[in-house]
Amino acid sequence: MIKIYHNNRPNVRKKVQSMNIYPHQCRAARALLGWTQIDLASKAKIAKQTLTDFEKEKRIPYDRTLADIVRALEEGGVIFITAEDGKGPGVRLLETPGARQTK
Repeated sequence: MIKIYHNNRPNVRKKVQSMNIYPHQCRAARALLGWTQIDLASKAKIAKQTLTDFEKEKRIPYDRTLADIVRALEEGGVIFITAEDGKGPGVRLLETPGARQTK
């Protein structure tokens, strides 16, 4: 389901261009790492509600917040796969889960 916003706000299904992340990639990355929303919010140093709203496609966070999310997931061992190969965007683990620890 696509959620459209009033006041010319973009719909959330559009890729966040500056950070190259979709809400479904964020959810998948957390699942690969075995992280809860609380875990990711803590590691990214953001509010859990911000993460919840992004993953539920209710809103797009600020670029800085998205950068914090991406950083935390990448430090956890996730790499983001672009759609440039024609197969669509996704995520995969760089290493075995738990091999890298986020400080």
